[in-house]
Amino acid sequence: MLIAASLAVRVVYFRQLERSPFLNLHRWAQTDMHYYDRWARQIASGDGLTRVVPMPMHRWHREIAAHYLAEHPDLCAALECEAAQAADGRDGQERLWARWMGAPRFYQDPLYPYVVAAIYRTAAADPRYAIALQLAMGIVTNVLIWWLTRRLFGDAAGVCAAALAVSCAPMVFYEALLLRDSLIACAGVAIVCLAVAALEQGRRWRTAALGVALGAACLLKSSFLLLALALMIGLAVHYRREGRAAGIALSMTAAGMLIAFTPLAIRNVSVGAAPLSLAASGPMTFVAANESRYLPDVGFGIDAPVLSSFLGETSGGWSAAVGRAFEGHTPGSYLALLWRKWDRAWHWFEIPNNENFYYLRMRAPVLAWLPVTFWIIGPLALIGLGLAAPRFRVAWPLYALTAATLASLVAFYVLGRFRIALTAAVIPFAALTLAEVQRRLRQRRYGGAAAIAAAVLLASAWTGRAIADDQIRVRTSDWILAYSVEYQDRVYGALDRKAYAEAGAAYLEFFSRYQPTTGEILSSDDPRLAPELADMHVECASILAAAGQLAAAQAQQETARQLTLLRPLR
Repeated sequence: MLIAASLAVRVVYFRQLERSPFLNLHRWAQTDMHYYDRWARQIASGDGLTRVVPMPMHRWHREIAAHYLAEHPDLCAALECEAAQAADGRDGQERLWARWMGAPRFYQDPLYPYVVAAIYRTAAADPRYAIALQLAMGIVTNVLIWWLTRRLFGDAAGVCAAALAVSCAPMVFYEALLLRDSLIACAGVAIVCLAVAALEQGRRWRTAALGVALGAACLLKSSFLLLALALMIGLAVHYRREGRAAGIALSMTAAGMLIAFTPLAIRNVSVGAAPLSLAASGPMTFVAANESRYLPDVGFGIDAPVLSSFLGETSGGWSAAVGRAFEGHTPGSYLALLWRKWDRAWHWFEIPNNENFYYLRMRAPVLAWLPVTFWIIGPLALIGLGLAAPRFRVAWPLYALTAATLASLVAFYVLGRFRIALTAAVIPFAALTLAEVQRRLRQRRYGGAAAIAAAVLLASAWTGRAIADDQIRVRTSDWILAYSVEYQDRVYGALDRKAYAEAGAAYLEFFSRYQPTTGEILSSDDPRLAPELADMHVECASILAAAGQLAAAQAQQETARQLTLLRPLR
């Protein structure tokens, strides 16, 4: 039943997205999805070692590079000269970023783009095949959550965990993006399942398999090194009275990790990078997320002068990053920043980045049908973490996963897509809370059931409070996402060919299919929405006028005028 329900949800979701631009977010050059697609295509086309490491070069990358080069005109001229003489198509700013990131060291961890590249080579160079695989792995994640919860906390908790996992809308949402986050969630739960099985049965091959899984997970996202360290310490403590068994378990786990790291080391040595180097962007991201002016409410944010100074004046390594991040802090201010990140990690709001869960929930009805979000899971899990304490001796690998995931969020920054790994990790604890209430009711221990329910309500008062003033549920960029992904290239491609009627038709198609209604504009959290739409209608009017469609152009001008008169209710 679990597999069938999980499959049905994902098939419906895929079919709903297939008829929209939202399965093709990789086409928008400002997204991480575009970067992974571009990198995977480079690998699939023959650059198996990624000898030329691509840089994402989003707007914020260019802003930082432009700020630095404006202060160093000699370097700017040298880089532009180098770019003009080379045939690789990289401009001066991208070359600057390659220097900062220590290319040929990877900018991001490599496993995910290599998986996508393998799909492109064996199936087709179409992200839909990769997304289909991720949806299939989402079913595996649900099964693993059920198995793990049942093994640790009993059958009733297992049933509750299965129901929560199948009904969890954010987990399904992030599986349909060309991003690694859903696979990170699956990997975390799978590793805990392997650890629990290894501890129960004590076979050497299981600890070796655990090591391989940990190593592969680190290639997927290097923050899994925290979980690897926690599990190694846990294994040492678990076998503390059996010296030989402890040595075997730790050595087999380490050997498994080395096996997984071998392809990385071969590639790095072949291109001249340090053998075990992973993502080079980590220190820069740490500075961005910990400097004194960082705002945790908005997820990822950059201060171009701070980052250009860090990247241009230091080695860009971890010691320099820690020093630069702490420069403007007192101990009290940094602890306050960490608390705000911790607070965001448990808050119900799915902080958006290139994607927005709340907007897609309006466009894909199946996401609206699924009732479970972190608003439900968060408070249940907080109480479940306490209820599971008596079973810590067997459940400690799951606690380790939860702690490592939270540590990564607090050390860097919180986004909805990063938190999906935490969601998967804490569903067993949330399920335990529900099972404990049910058990106490069945035993007619109404006071105990009421106490747990009261604790959940108290926790939900913290996790479920209103969003912050600087948070926007659906941003202007989300409302026009379909234009950015699907229609913008059509409009400007037609304009380049002076096919004005074609460009105007593309604009009108976007307005008819995806423009928010007047009610949605009035109730929007973002006051920039109406002015942005008005500007788009003005541009469309000028295009239609150039095409000789004067009546249609006048209608677009009138629509723009009406939009400028709208005043959001909030």
